[in-house]
Amino acid sequence: MEGLNKLSVSGLPDGVHIREYIPEDGQSLQNLWSRIFADPPSLVNSFLQLLPEMGTACVAERNNDLLGAAYLLDGYTLVAPDRAPMRVGYLYAVAVTEDARGHGLGEAVSRGAAELGQKRGMDILCTLPAESSLYHW
Repeated sequence: MEGLNKLSVSGLPDGVHIREYIPEDGQSLQNLWSRIFADPPSLVNSFLQLLPEMGTACVAERNNDLLGAAYLLDGYTLVAPDRAPMRVGYLYAVAVTEDARGHGLGEAVSRGAAELGQKRGMDILCTLPAESSLYHW
């Protein structure tokens, strides 16, 4: 997808680019999510229809093939009595195709999502791994 705004993530395999999703990525995002997380297409489609109102996604692609994605959800505020409220982003559903794993693409789309969060004025980026084996990540 020539001419799209690429993000400044370094250390990528040859030919891989990190960028913010566009609506035309919808079917590829749905396919990736369904394949990796085994959620039914109706659930995934319902989630994807909430973008960009609810947030955005960062994708990894090579030769117009989507290899991975991470979602950045917006609209949260952390309020504490001793400081000003902070905008919080939530990193959600990081996924990489099976054949593209082991090359740092999960980290790359996560860093891309963090960059998008900074550009959108978020002060903090949080996540909650789905299982304890992912905590080290």
